[in-house]
Amino acid sequence: MIEVSFHPEEGEATHSLQLPISKSISNRLLILQALYPQQLHIDRHSESTDTVILKKALQKTDGTVDFGMAGTSVRFYRAYATIKGIPIRIDASGRGRERPIQPLFQALRMLGGSWHFEGEEDHFPCRVKNGPLAGGHAVIDTSVSSQFATALMLSAPLCPQGIRAEFKGKRSSTPYLELTRKMMEKLGLSLDLSAVGFSVPHQPSL
Repeated sequence: MIEVSFHPEEGEATHSLQLPISKSISNRLLILQALYPQQLHIDRHSESTDTVILKKALQKTDGTVDFGMAGTSVRFYRAYATIKGIPIRIDASGRGRERPIQPLFQALRMLGGSWHFEGEEDHFPCRVKNGPLAGGHAVIDTSVSSQFATALMLSAPLCPQGIRAEFKGKRSSTPYLELTRKMMEKLGLSLDLSAVGFSVPHQPSL
């Protein structure tokens, strides 16, 4: 089990939440902890390669992060780093460079994100050029993977304007979007998820 502790404002009670240890849950919690480092503490997490790579990446603010073949982690981190405006070089290796990620680049571009690509556009390696992003409206293709939408949902509370996303194409892996919604709601975050998109307002604190 993962024990997640909430540290609210002074004078309020501290709450703990126990969740099963899994890569899917751990990766989502790591992004949320990066958004709320003073209020969210994770005692334990999955020891999978994907999760370990993501945790190390979230501790860096410059240089290069290489996600290898950790496809889920690099998608979540790509949105986080772009929305937060971390000027870091992001890369993958082997099949990691071949995994689909273009829909996420396209959605983040609608929100104002830009990158320097060392090779083909919308492919790794690349470096975040601007940010932080204000948020707004985006269209996200969910026909290939729900992880593109999840990546935006997780980091959307950072944006002063929040994010209102419209789904394009057939939704895949819908249960994983529901997992993201339930986790965020358990932490006290507001969001609206429907069959056609999601809306997450700016939330500076839990």
